[in-house]
This record gives sequence, C-alpha cells and structure tokens, in this order.
Amino acid sequence: AVVSTQSTGEEGLDEIQEEEGPPLLNPISQDANVDGFPAWSACRSSDLVPQYSIAFLRSNAWPGAYAYGIDKKVENVYIGWGQKYSSENYSPVPPPPVRQ
Repeated sequence: AVVSTQSTGEEGLDEIQEEEGPPLLNPISQDANVDGFPAWSACRSSDLVPQYSIAFLRSNAWPGAYAYGIDKKVENVYIGWGQKYSSENYSPVPPPPVRQ
C-alpha cells in the first residue's frame, strides 16, 4: 500500500492515510480489451516439438511486455519505450505553405 501524508492545519502534524490500489494478481480475462482485441495474445515458441516449447503471452496494451513460461517457471520482461498502445498515431500539424 502507498502511504501519503497530509497536513492537519496549524499544528503542523501530519496524518497518515493509506491508499488502496488494485489487487496485484488478477486473471488476464479481467484485463480490458484494446480496441476490440483481447489484452493479451498467446503463442508457442515451436510447434515442431510441443512438449519442449515455451508459452508466450504478448500484451496488446503495452507493446514490448511479454510473459513466458515452461513447466511451472514463469518470467516477465518488458522491452520498450514505456508508451501504452494507441490506435491514433501522433501527427503534428503540418507547417504553413512556403511563401514565394
């Protein structure tokens, strides 16, 4: 839990209030869809030898976020710029026309 402090007025004493966040472990079925797609895409590392393949989950909300596992071992990795997916690409305003 995150703790924040607030001043109580003239005395200058701080009152500690605990903030509540979402639970840490939720089923991925509860994650919000991303532009009509599921929040996660699943695949295997190999279809040639399925008993030795690694299962991958790729986040559609955070490009570059992956979860992978084999047997009972699970890891997470993020490789990216820390920008959430947006279907609307950034397009700056075009410059004014050149005068002749």
